[in-house]
Amino acid sequence: TSVQRIGWDPVEGTLRSWTFDSDGGFSEGEWLGTDDGWVVKSEATLPDGTIGAATVTIRPSDADHFVVESTDRIVGGAPEPDLRLVVARRPPAPAATK
Repeated sequence: TSVQRIGWDPVEGTLRSWTFDSDGGFSEGEWLGTDDGWVVKSEATLPDGTIGAATVTIRPSDADHFVVESTDRIVGGAPEPDLRLVVARRPPAPAATK
């Protein structure tokens, strides 16, 4: 599991995120707004100390979905394949009727 905090960096004048994984890994990202979403330049330290980096693009695809694409992925100096994830909003379950 992971926990992410996103906050304003007044020194750099940008949004920044910090992510902490339950296995000991962590990352930091700088968020840049675009016309259709966000681009996050991220650097990470894996639990074994290996360094990684990626460019993450987050954009809505409709009112109930958004797409997360991770490109330019490097782990331990070696390129990794791109990653694409579609996240869907789940409506709350209907209330039980009596």
